[in-house]
Parts: sequence; C-alpha cells; structure tokens
Amino acid sequence: MSEHPCSTCARPSRRAVLAGAGALGVAGLLSACGGGDSGAPMAQSGPDDPVIVGLDELREQGAVGFETTDGGAIAIARGDDVVAYSSRCTHEGCTVGWDADAEQISCPCHGSRFDPADGSVLNGPAREPLPAVRVEVDPAEGVLRRV
Repeated sequence: MSEHPCSTCARPSRRAVLAGAGALGVAGLLSACGGGDSGAPMAQSGPDDPVIVGLDELREQGAVGFETTDGGAIAIARGDDVVAYSSRCTHEGCTVGWDADAEQISCPCHGSRFDPADGSVLNGPAREPLPAVRVEVDPAEGVLRRV
C-alpha cells in the first residue's frame, strides 16, 4: 500500500465521502422540487384579496401565478375564457408553470405536461390531473376574482 502524498493530512474515510455525496444529492433534490418559479409572473394580490389580477394584464401575460389559502395556483387566459389550476404538480409537488410556446402547463422537475383545457395529464410521470381552482371573471370591473 502506497503512502498518501500529504503525510500530514488524514484521508477521508469511504463512509465520509459517501455521506458527503448523499448530502449534496438531497440538497439538489430539495432545491429542484421546492417552491420554485411557476414560469408565470405572480399577481400582487394576497390570498385573502378577492381580486387576483386585471384581465388586461392576464391576457397580456398569458398566465399569472397567484396565492390561495391552500397554496399556489395558476390562471391562464384562453381567448375570452380564463381557467385556473393548482400550481402543485400531482406527481411530486413541484411548482408547474405555463409554457406559452407549447400552450401547455408544464412541470420543470420531471417533465409532466398538463392540458390547459381541463388540467388533464398530457405527458407523465404525473398520473392525476391538476385540481381546478374556482375563479370568476368580472368583465364590468375588468378583473379576475377568487370565488
């Protein structure tokens, strides 16, 4: 067995190297699946404010993330209609976002894709659709409201 080139320092044990690698892997996984950016701008209203966003702003952005009392959601302008779904992926709970190019809701963590028409899964690994979030379009005031 050859001597370590640095005779004054101790070589890390195999256990220490594996523990360090495991800690880095867990930290990477948590940062990938935690909160994250929805890919849509966030509305400035709080979860208790009845108005989520102005309709003109929503149509200009295409989609807007917003807070609910149960967590986050994403509202998507679809012509004259607006749909909203939980922004929590049904696979592992990552924050989904709006992919304007594909016109789909997508999860950046594991690649699931959802149909904006009804929240159904277009591509897994998710198996369950995104839960709908009830919202109301108020054309008189030009806003999107929580229900």
